[in-house]
Amino acid sequence: MITKYINYLREVRNLSENTLKGYENDLRGFARWAKPQQLTWRTVTKQDIDRYTASRHEDASAASIRRAISSIRCFLRWMKNEGYLNSNAAQYCQSPKLANNLPNCASMSAMDNYLATPADSNESRIVHAMVALMAETGIRIQEAIDLKMQDFNPETRSIKIHGKGKKERIVYYTDNLLPYLIPVANMRNGYILPTDNQYQLRFQFYREMRKHGIKSNPHAIRHAWATMMLRKGADIMTVSFLMGHESVKTTERYAKVSNEMARHIYESINN
Repeated sequence: MITKYINYLREVRNLSENTLKGYENDLRGFARWAKPQQLTWRTVTKQDIDRYTASRHEDASAASIRRAISSIRCFLRWMKNEGYLNSNAAQYCQSPKLANNLPNCASMSAMDNYLATPADSNESRIVHAMVALMAETGIRIQEAIDLKMQDFNPETRSIKIHGKGKKERIVYYTDNLLPYLIPVANMRNGYILPTDNQYQLRFQFYREMRKHGIKSNPHAIRHAWATMMLRKGADIMTVSFLMGHESVKTTERYAKVSNEMARHIYESINN
């Protein structure tokens, strides 16, 4: 049944493979816990789901537990809509509250310093191009990997991004990006970043970032870009559009980062 649901999400909802993997991991994790207790999707109750999430508090973050509850709730809702269930046992399950953490940002100056270092190998040149792309446009690492030559419009200095759920959007770049792309572009059947192994490319990225003391989470670069845009005066709706967020509420986190930075700067000057 899980496989059928994942296929529905892929074919009808057009969700990304990473999102699908998250859903599947959550659902199969619950199924493994339920099997020894002889529970099925048709017999599970709200109390069973509450017991499952309580059992995970020691080895999982609040965010992971919230996602698991959401995955189970959506799956049971689909089963109900398809006629497999009469009710959704997870409908009223309570999710743990999240700490109001600010996004983890990379240092723009550290990235500038990295990009200024000579690229002494093809591997290094590829990662330089990836970091330059992400720092210039705020796109996701997977979006950078998927970029093709045909997605670039030199006349308007724009790039068509193929985002989550096959949603397309346009971002923009400056001539500063070109010296990093030209040495590597069009070496993989029309793709900008020349690799036949995405996992190897991601490994190269993490290794290069750690070597140069930059936070290696790819989203940290995206966070830094969004924060920089807001600090320079971009309005939140524009930043939300360029990042491909479905809701401006997602982007509001970066405004909090900018406000927090402003407060620290003010206090350092006036104390």
